[in-house]
Amino acid sequence: MKNICKKLFLIFVMALGIIGGSSISDEIIANAATYPSPSYTYNIFDLVRDASKSDNCTKMVPQGITFAGEYLLISACCEEETKHNSVIYVFNESTKSYYGTIKLPSTAHVGGVAYDCDRDGNIWVANGASVGCFKYSKLADCKGKVLSVAYNRVAELSYQASTMCYDAVNDCLWIAQFDETDSSNSFARCYKVTDKTTSTPKLPYQFQISVPLKTQGISVRGDKMMISSSYGRTKDSALYLYTWNQSSKQKTPIKDKNNNIKSITLPPLSEGVVMGSTYAYVVYESVSAQYYATKDKNGNKCSYPVEYFAAYDIANLYKQLES
Repeated sequence: MKNICKKLFLIFVMALGIIGGSSISDEIIANAATYPSPSYTYNIFDLVRDASKSDNCTKMVPQGITFAGEYLLISACCEEETKHNSVIYVFNESTKSYYGTIKLPSTAHVGGVAYDCDRDGNIWVANGASVGCFKYSKLADCKGKVLSVAYNRVAELSYQASTMCYDAVNDCLWIAQFDETDSSNSFARCYKVTDKTTSTPKLPYQFQISVPLKTQGISVRGDKMMISSSYGRTKDSALYLYTWNQSSKQKTPIKDKNNNIKSITLPPLSEGVVMGSTYAYVVYESVSAQYYATKDKNGNKCSYPVEYFAAYDIANLYKQLES
């Protein structure tokens, strides 16, 4: 009887491997059940390898994600950061189908992207120690092609703009810095955007808050805040959920009975996150050729590569942590 059970188990595992393809491993099978199932997924595996849609690059690495009117945007940079210009993939917001590509004016590591919620306003892009912007109206012009744009304004910063978002409810642009080990360097700064419709919009500083180490993505929407944190091919990502009070400038995490901050466990290499009215969308850089099937210097492959950007029900995520 024991031998029969063992044989059945082996057949089951082999079947999973055949269904999932060569990227499936024992570790993936073990971890998959611990991750929340997305409500919807939108495959971008081929897109980030499509030279015709990526400035002749087949090794794009997705980074940031945001809504912009009738569009959804995903920023991406080349695995070899000095070789190809960074891009923004533009999708139809309603169908999440590919619409066109914006070719950005540099090879910068475009960690985040945001829209300042004015049809005569701007798309903001994180560029290392600066942020650049171009007019929202350019998005419509990239339909079915790769459109090159120039920044109409570049704002220099005293820190690294690792990720960013725009809170349309409170009308604020957030820029966060990634740090792996030093919590004093892990923060998000809040700015107003003034003179949006001019060629030289301004970013008056408002305040700063601390964020978790290894912050890769941030989204603020009214009284909610989400922060994705990740680092490494084999380490699970964390999605932190907060209630946000704009008046007191305080975020309140969800904690367990021992006063420890709780988080949602996601697959490794999560990057940007953006909240809509119902779903939070998360993009994973593990879809890229750099991480999907290659090993790091220690010989480790990504334990659960993700081919899509995923939609998670916001109410269910909060309910899962609060239970």
